Amino acid sequence: MKLRKNCFRKPTSIALFFGFLICSAFGFSQSTVTGTVTDSNGSVIPGVNVVEKGTTNGVSTDFDGNYSITVNSGATLEFSYIGFVKQEIAVSGQSTINVSLVEDVTGLDEVVVIGYGSVQRKELTSAITSIGDEDFNPGLNVNPEQLILGKTPGVNINNGTGAPGQGSRVQIRGLTSIAANTQPLYIVDGIPIGLGGANVDRTENNSVVNTNPLDFINPNDIESISILKGPSAIAIYGSRASNGVILITTKTGNYNQETTVSLGVITSIGNAFGLRKPLGREEFLAQAERFNVAVTDFGADTDWGEELIRSSLSSQYNMSVNGGSENSNYFASVSWLDEEGVVLQSGQKRLTGRVNFSTKAIDDRLKLDFNVNYYTSSLDISTGEANGGGGNTPPAFGQAIIFNPTAPVRNDDGSFFEISLPNGFFFNPVAMLFQNQDKLRRNNFLASVKADFDIIPNELSIGTNLSYVHDNNVRDILYPINSQLGLQRSPNPGGFASRRTAKNDNYLIEALLNYNKSFGQSNFKFTGGYSFQDIQGQSLRATQTGLLTESIGTNIIGLGDPLTLAIDAREAASNILRSYFGRFSYNYDEKYFLTAVARADGSSRFPDGNEWGFFPSFAFSWRVSQEDFMDNSVFNDLKFRAEWGQVGNNAVPGQGQDILSINSDGSVTFSNIGNPDLTWETTETLNLGLDFSLFDSRLSGSIDWYNKETTDLFLTQLVPGITVDDTQFANVGSMENRGIELVLNGGIVRTENFSFDLGFNMAFNKNEITSLDDVDSIEYGSLFGPGFVGDNAFRMEVGIPLHSFYGPEYAGLAEDGSEQYFTEDGEITTNLAEAEQKVLGSAIPEITYAFTPTIKYKNIDFSAIIRGARNFQVADNSVATYAVPQRLTAGNNILDFNLNEPNVSGATVPEFSSRYVFDADFLKIDNLTLGYTFNTDNIDWIKNARIFFTGINLAVFTDYEGSDPEVLTDARNDDNVADVYGVDFIGYPRARTYTIGFNITL
Repeated sequence: MKLRKNCFRKPTSIALFFGFLICSAFGFSQSTVTGTVTDSNGSVIPGVNVVEKGTTNGVSTDFDGNYSITVNSGATLEFSYIGFVKQEIAVSGQSTINVSLVEDVTGLDEVVVIGYGSVQRKELTSAITSIGDEDFNPGLNVNPEQLILGKTPGVNINNGTGAPGQGSRVQIRGLTSIAANTQPLYIVDGIPIGLGGANVDRTENNSVVNTNPLDFINPNDIESISILKGPSAIAIYGSRASNGVILITTKTGNYNQETTVSLGVITSIGNAFGLRKPLGREEFLAQAERFNVAVTDFGADTDWGEELIRSSLSSQYNMSVNGGSENSNYFASVSWLDEEGVVLQSGQKRLTGRVNFSTKAIDDRLKLDFNVNYYTSSLDISTGEANGGGGNTPPAFGQAIIFNPTAPVRNDDGSFFEISLPNGFFFNPVAMLFQNQDKLRRNNFLASVKADFDIIPNELSIGTNLSYVHDNNVRDILYPINSQLGLQRSPNPGGFASRRTAKNDNYLIEALLNYNKSFGQSNFKFTGGYSFQDIQGQSLRATQTGLLTESIGTNIIGLGDPLTLAIDAREAASNILRSYFGRFSYNYDEKYFLTAVARADGSSRFPDGNEWGFFPSFAFSWRVSQEDFMDNSVFNDLKFRAEWGQVGNNAVPGQGQDILSINSDGSVTFSNIGNPDLTWETTETLNLGLDFSLFDSRLSGSIDWYNKETTDLFLTQLVPGITVDDTQFANVGSMENRGIELVLNGGIVRTENFSFDLGFNMAFNKNEITSLDDVDSIEYGSLFGPGFVGDNAFRMEVGIPLHSFYGPEYAGLAEDGSEQYFTEDGEITTNLAEAEQKVLGSAIPEITYAFTPTIKYKNIDFSAIIRGARNFQVADNSVATYAVPQRLTAGNNILDFNLNEPNVSGATVPEFSSRYVFDADFLKIDNLTLGYTFNTDNIDWIKNARIFFTGINLAVFTDYEGSDPEVLTDARNDDNVADVYGVDFIGYPRARTYTIGFNITL
């Protein structure tokens, strides 16, 4: 009934919202422009896109190259077609504008954003992928990473579970660190983001919520995203660029444009898929009888997993206003997201607002940009989300597997049905969702001012960038007095409350100098600058049990059992980064291009004497197609690139210095033991690339080969002479990534009313640990479940990839039900100590690929994203934990995993082996979109209107029988690894969503 209620309520508000804004749009002054588009030979060109700049108002030329478009006064028209240079022409009162397009096979004059500037595509000497908003993935995209999923090779984006507010893990060209941060550096409008943001992710019960550092950005406000992969491109960011750099550029207003209002509404319905299915009622009772286990039949038939989920209804409302005069422009937007999770009691509400204002003065020599962004969200975290649980208490989805399927959800009096067992870890999963609370409130404020002044117009300029980012997060957890979790934490009286707050202040000051000069065929460019960034953080955590009441939520802390009150307040040392950087570029006759980059970084994360690191790079490119001997060839453009460079990683976990903690009894202990020799991780990369376009630009693409070697890896080591458990971070060993990336884009069919374009990209990456110094091997990634105490899924060892599964090879069950393994000489044994230990696979795919077809017929458009990965494995900790017949003896239900295998015994205790490691190759239909653009030529007050339907996560083709081959569920980490991949353990289910959206520009 709730879904039906929401379905009727929300469209009404949408109609009122649109009605008000549409009525306010009357009165704009408009005119109609007509014309013909031809090529340099005078031949007409059908299918040319003619768009009013800064809007979505556009048409295409007909078979005879003619067009007609209604635009605002003061508008500028953009003419674009594959294989030709885009042209912009101001209308300026003209009613007829004929255009002759110039051939330019690959859009070489397109401007690409790079670090501290921008260049034309033809000037690029490094491996960079730039994606504009016209190529972003459609649908209800709640974070920026979803916009580019599958769009570029070598960039693996795992969107995590289906939980609202869930962050993504992004890898660019493999993993280049073990214990330090493995995520790329995000730069939003020149501001580095995510360098130690306020973090309240881990609290009680090891509950992990991987929130997204980019949540504060409304994806609809993004104009372009550039992925910097080559060493020459990322070297300008020095010590933070070893994992690659993602530059996000947001939209701004347009000069000489009347006010334009854009509105959008997106509504999405989601359904969970991939749920783990335990035994049903009849099978549960039959298996209990088979293994001679006495279980209680409570008379019901309950599918506990289905009881935890729902069909979710989510909506997003977007509005933006932009315009400008001759000397200034503005852009303002607001977005409201109401995202309902497919799990009961989960969801998020998010408000994002942004204002940008730019102005020019002193004969256009001075330009000022002001930007303010505010974001607030409220996230309801389902108890079922707790990846890994805590102690022996599984989260709700673990309980949904083990809870007796003959038990009802509620008693006759409406209270939740519970089963009292001696272990106290067996809870009604539905009750867990409704009784317990876990809320995360996030606030972010960003303000920046940029100033650029032309000392010598078009030659010498200076600039400055000032920004401030404030993060403030609060997470509250409450287990009520009479809930099973509350009674488990504190039986007399019950209840548990926790509040953790964290805030960060990020200050950035930058000064820039730009110099451009041309002498004949020689062109020089120089960019130099200084950067100072200071990140200051504070956190406070308070917990208490034995609550007197829960009526005032976590505000009860301090009024419970005084002996259980625990308060931990910390103020982190400032994370200061001082930097000097420069980039020199030279090109001769637009054929030969040279780039040299250097950056020196000084970081407070390192001990005295090791604060500074130096990171250089060099690049060369040759536009072979500009040579005389390439005349009349099939190549419209052909460019060779070569580059080498070094970058670093300063994201050492903790500081390099000693840190002392004062205990409750007044004693002092080391919470971090400093290493006076600790220095930067350094990644050195060689990249060779080839860009090409041929057959009149009907086929274009690129090929890149790279070799990356990371040295001085961060790892923990024991510190002798203090205590046996004390460790410190040290630089130990090296790791290598080698790979090839391929991009192909083809204009298969181009006619007046129909076009078919196909994009394809593929990446191969091979990771290998090449040195661990004096360390033989390291095991990590603790697993869960009976018999798994102390077991690890992975081994780190020279000659094998990072995140390699390691253990014995399973050889079936013995007659007594014991697991058997192969020995080194091929014999079979039940003694684990005699079994051969070997690499069982890798959690990181060696091959990733994607197809992106686009079809247009008149006003109808269709697009798809079909994505896959090969040569990787997943460890299914879910079946290892919850498919053990032994669990039946405790009254637990189990998963149906090899119950018909010969010699299955209720006494079998599993050990980690190849039995629980599975091939996870997959092919996914990630996104299918069908859209229709309305003809608004005869409606003066509407410039553009479009409706679209999108399906996401529509199909997965894989032999893996778990929830999803792209798992993002944490195993228990240790200090040796920053992230663990490839362990599947009862995470929040993914959603298959169906979306309808409507956009209108007034």
